[in-house]
Amino acid sequence: MLRAIVAPFLHVVALPAALAACGYVEIAPQHDTSGGTGGGPAVTGTGGGPAVTGTGGGPAVTGTGGGPAVTGTGGSGAGGEGASSTGSTGVSTGPAPAPPCSGADCAVRIAEGAPKCAVSAGKGFCWWGGDLLGERLTAARPVEGLDDVVAASASPAHMCFVHADGRVSCQGLNIGQLGQVVPFGERSEGPAVLPDVEGVVQLASDSFHICGLVGSGNVICWGRSTNAPLLGVEGVGQTTVPVTVTGLDDAVQVAAGDKHTCALRATGEVVCWGALVTGGEAATPVRVEGVEGAVEITAGQHHDCARLASGKVLCWGYNERGLLGDGTRELRSEPVEVLGLDDAIQVSAGSRWSCALRQGGKVVCWGTTPQEIDIPEAVHVSVGVVRSNTDGACAALASGEIACWSSPVGHDVDVFGL
Repeated sequence: MLRAIVAPFLHVVALPAALAACGYVEIAPQHDTSGGTGGGPAVTGTGGGPAVTGTGGGPAVTGTGGGPAVTGTGGSGAGGEGASSTGSTGVSTGPAPAPPCSGADCAVRIAEGAPKCAVSAGKGFCWWGGDLLGERLTAARPVEGLDDVVAASASPAHMCFVHADGRVSCQGLNIGQLGQVVPFGERSEGPAVLPDVEGVVQLASDSFHICGLVGSGNVICWGRSTNAPLLGVEGVGQTTVPVTVTGLDDAVQVAAGDKHTCALRATGEVVCWGALVTGGEAATPVRVEGVEGAVEITAGQHHDCARLASGKVLCWGYNERGLLGDGTRELRSEPVEVLGLDDAIQVSAGSRWSCALRQGGKVVCWGTTPQEIDIPEAVHVSVGVVRSNTDGACAALASGEIACWSSPVGHDVDVFGL
């Protein structure tokens, strides 16, 4: 039975003891110092694409190449304490990341883009069901056939899971983004592996296209363009087979918004393509001016944000609902700082509001200016469209549970186990 534990609208369901393993692969920019113990599987490498190795719930991956070299051990969420990395400019520092975790503390990572599912101990769990994940369930349920997944990414119409070996499996309605596995216009109720998609370490989804970061530092995309070029290759408007985005060989993260995509480079610069949130279009990546030293990016429907090593968050694009958190409703063609936020360790943008995880496990969200959400200590947060263009947000808690709410001020928060 549900019972209130935090606020009149907050409920809890006990977490099964099975959620004991933790860890996921996370690639960090060269200059980022937010990894370390408690963050995710340790990442280390030399040369040209992120080479990854680690311990924890996900598998260890090693390699050499040409991208950032990062070292660390263990953990969850937005990183752990005590990590360090060096780049061409030496060592930089920022606010401490999320506290170290063990066991169920770091077992859960929320799906990016549409927070309807999560990954825990290699398995997928969803609290939305049906062939389009459009029905809110009374409890989280395991996804059949998944036992080696490390991350999830979604749009309102589909959910995809990244496997430990770099494969990707998806379920939902195919409107161009599910490749060859589901016929166009049809739907799959269970996840099916996408052919020709390999080596993915991080995934980003939009309704019409999907992009993946691969271990070499390249970004691959597939799906179809609608009113804007989405796939990052001049002249390619639709493909079920992934294409490599032009001019990117040092990417460390990819983020997909509404009809556009952005990538974070190892230099700390951000590039975007498609229908840019500041206006205009770009068929191939163009740099976002005014962003330097970024360690994380997130793409919303009509605005994007970047977290800096200092803990500050910059946002740009449309601002009619106060999406940028700068206290105004004016469109910003150049990045502006989110007010009162200087200790962010993770950030997530939705269609109508955004949230950030702060040092110490607090979560703040803004549709105007940041307001703190009354939930227990969190280790990861995700915002996205869950139904009928309505944003929802969920946070993975240090307890191993999930907290979800449906407004930027955190009314009707539910806490439940997997």
